[in-house]
Amino acid sequence: MDRSGGLITPKLVSKAVFVKELGCNTTEHGGGGITADALGRSTVSGLYVAGDAAYLGPSQLFYAAASGSKVAVAVLMDLTEEDFSWVGILLVRGGKQNCVPN
Repeated sequence: MDRSGGLITPKLVSKAVFVKELGCNTTEHGGGGITADALGRSTVSGLYVAGDAAYLGPSQLFYAAASGSKVAVAVLMDLTEEDFSWVGILLVRGGKQNCVPN
């Protein structure tokens, strides 16, 4: 029995023009998704990515939702850290402890 056939793989390409305008690093695989750490922080300060923006490829709703939850954690962590950065440096002078803002 003679058979012939083939597989077709679509090439997915990001259409988000802001990626290059902001100077984001992109992934080599997946059509140019925005490079991010495990919690969705991109290489641009204050820019977080989730779902298809982080990995441009066939995705599922569950993956995108989970990715969004991780990014929410990162945003809250970063905002909390920023809110408490005023605490400053604890100095000990003459037996007294003084809090000096950065």
